[in-house]
Order: sequence, then structure tokens, then C-alpha cells
Amino acid sequence: AAPFGTDAWFYRTRAGAEIDLLLHLPDRRLWAIEIKRSTAPRAARGFELAASDLRAAERFVVHPGREPFPLSETTTAIPLTHLMERLQELARTPCGGRISGAVPCSRGHHRHLGGLLRRHVLERCQAPPAKPLHGLLMNA
Repeated sequence: AAPFGTDAWFYRTRAGAEIDLLLHLPDRRLWAIEIKRSTAPRAARGFELAASDLRAAERFVVHPGREPFPLSETTTAIPLTHLMERLQELARTPCGGRISGAVPCSRGHHRHLGGLLRRHVLERCQAPPAKPLHGLLMNA
């Protein structure tokens, strides 16, 4: 469901603060995601600290309920289906997740999997292609 070029990570500090799923989107934004089984979820203090340290653009706590609701000013409790819909919306926007179904080449073009070449419209893209995060991250 995530846009093409999204990297998925697990994040934990030595102090124990952790993020279950950290999405590094193609436009360089970070989404911090905590996963809970409870229908009355709470964001752990370690999750909030880690998300703040990383300056996550979005913070979600996935829960098995049916409706999203705010947990704090910065964190939203959200059903998995709603989170997937938000990611799919990003994938459908031009350059919100780059060009869907295409692979970037070194010349700024996108090679469609069918073999067609199309020029990437740079002025529609807010940031250059994402670079991998380094440090205390583990690829999911």
C-alpha cells in the first residue's frame, strides 16, 4: 500500500524507546507507527520520545477498532484499513510517492516495468529521491 520507494524500518534506542514501524517515504517524510491489539490503545512514552527525536511528520497507533481518533496533539489512533488508505492516496498522487509502477534511473527518468521511458517532472516533486536512514535502524 505504501508509495514506491518507501523504506520500512524498526527503530529502537539504547534507552529502550522504540517505534514498531518507521516509514521513510520517497518525499523524505517519516511516519512513525506503533501497533497495538487493544481497542483502547495508548501511545507509549518511548514511542512519543522516539517519534519526536526523529521529527516524524505523522504518528499513528494502529488498533483493531473501526474509527480513527486522536490520542494527543501529534498522535492518531487509526485502524489498519484507514492507514492503508492513507498510504494508497500518497501512492496515487503525482510524486507523493514518485510515479507508481516505475523505477528511477540515474538520469532522472523513470523506466516503466513495461519498458517505456518517461521523464520525471522534477518541478512537481518537492524533494530529491529519498536516501536510506542510518544509525539505530533495522530494515523491516
